[in-house]
Amino acid sequence: MRNKTVTLLLTFVAMTLGITASPAGMAASDSLPAVRWTLDSWSPASAYQVPEWNLAIERIKERTNGRFVINPLWGSALGVKGQDALGALGKGAFQIECGPLNYWAGDMPILGVLGLPGLYSDLWENTVAKDMLEEEFLRKEFAENWNSILIGPITLMPTSPVWSAEPINSLADFKGKTIRGFSPEMADMLSALGATVVTMPFAEVYSAAQRGVMQGGITSSVGARAISIWEVWGYATEYNFTNTNPVTLVNKDAFGELPGEYQAILLEEFSQANRRINYRTLEANEANWKVIEEGGLKRIKPSAEDLKKFAEIAKPLWSAWAEKKGETAQKALKRVMELLGK
Repeated sequence: MRNKTVTLLLTFVAMTLGITASPAGMAASDSLPAVRWTLDSWSPASAYQVPEWNLAIERIKERTNGRFVINPLWGSALGVKGQDALGALGKGAFQIECGPLNYWAGDMPILGVLGLPGLYSDLWENTVAKDMLEEEFLRKEFAENWNSILIGPITLMPTSPVWSAEPINSLADFKGKTIRGFSPEMADMLSALGATVVTMPFAEVYSAAQRGVMQGGITSSVGARAISIWEVWGYATEYNFTNTNPVTLVNKDAFGELPGEYQAILLEEFSQANRRINYRTLEANEANWKVIEEGGLKRIKPSAEDLKKFAEIAKPLWSAWAEKKGETAQKALKRVMELLGK
């Protein structure tokens, strides 16, 4: 029954995109052409998502008898900064991007609604919001304005606290500090707390921290573990500055040039990989924290009073953000708040 349901779902998706779907698990014909693609990703090779994406790549190669090969370049090894990857994908610099939506909020403002500080109390609320936004807003936006096809589901990542050289025990401790952020919305929140914001590619964070360029930075436990953050900073305070949602995008022109069988296999394998990533998120977060704390970093839980203040400071930023970003952003924020009862 499950296999039948999966086959019907893939057939529906394929018909929507104007392609011919292969039944789940079916291999492509031996007569189809050889295709070589490049996958770009900010994600370090050590991140918990990478084995699942690699498995999708291996399965695609296997199911096409070695004719459709994808070469993954992790950790921005292609030389494209994470914030520039969406535009580069649309122009055809590579064919697949696995990157965090937050990075592109400057180019595609609606994406900022998923990273608004304090809007999501937990990963469940983030899940409800991302799934709605994918279907009602983002698929169309990527296709029409960025020459890209979104392969759902959008994935989850652990929340993003602040990592620092000195302990941040209260909101007052942000004042005067220079903190690395990676989205306009995060920058607004840090500024509201009295911090100075600096932006830079994630690959530069470790060396910049060593040089004292900033006193702290915001990332998830995934990023923190990947760069051995405990070697340069000693504390992490768990205010949720943002939710990061990695996504798989494909250049629309390159996708259209694929044989229909390849298209169906690509959609199926990456969709399944993204679902497996979502199942693993909580487990991966705890495993990351275990390694980080064993490295000597101290984990700080804010007081209930400070968490309440954090939310109070954040809330006016949501409507200000939507007003500044335009009608589509206003509609998206309204829908999210309706869904979450906020």
